[in-house]
Amino acid sequence: MNCFELSIDIAAALETRKVVVTTPFWLWKKGESGGFRMMNKVETLKKAEQILKELTDYAEKRDVTLLLEPLSHLETTAVETLDETVATLDAIDSPNLQVMLDTGHINITATKLGRDPTEYLIEHVNKLNGRIAHVHIDDNFGDVDAHLVPGEGNINFKPFLNALEQNGYSGYLSIELAVFGNYPIPPTPETLIRKSRQFLINATGS
Repeated sequence: MNCFELSIDIAAALETRKVVVTTPFWLWKKGESGGFRMMNKVETLKKAEQILKELTDYAEKRDVTLLLEPLSHLETTAVETLDETVATLDAIDSPNLQVMLDTGHINITATKLGRDPTEYLIEHVNKLNGRIAHVHIDDNFGDVDAHLVPGEGNINFKPFLNALEQNGYSGYLSIELAVFGNYPIPPTPETLIRKSRQFLINATGS
């Protein structure tokens, strides 16, 4: 908790007013007999809700907003799906807890659930309308969180971007790039940046 609280204090001091939070892997829980056992999904979500509530209360006092970024099953055992995200937000019910959407995470989760990724992305926008404070744009093929240049995976960004516009989203679209998995390394980082920028210009018409 101290690390997160310090991050909130720094955000307040710098007047950035926003801090991203995620939920980690919670695998083991100490039992009554003194041994350890695997935590189930209900327990991990309850633990996430408890900690996020404490952090949100702390953030409210400093006029800072927490941005909950749902991860995929490759990175968390807690807040992953849209339903889990909505349930967590509703349980805490604070304007100081909002959402950061990550297109790559949503694509992986949709693939795991057997959902159409495009429909699932749009469903996130519609159900979280008014609660989305930031968006990460990155691409993959639904298997590895590869952080590819948009357009180099299988995500159909245009309907998602249209949904954001139709729902009045006016925040940032930040490109989150890396090269994870068996993908060629670009000659320079600038190559990824320029290709991503041009993709967004073409996709948004601006």
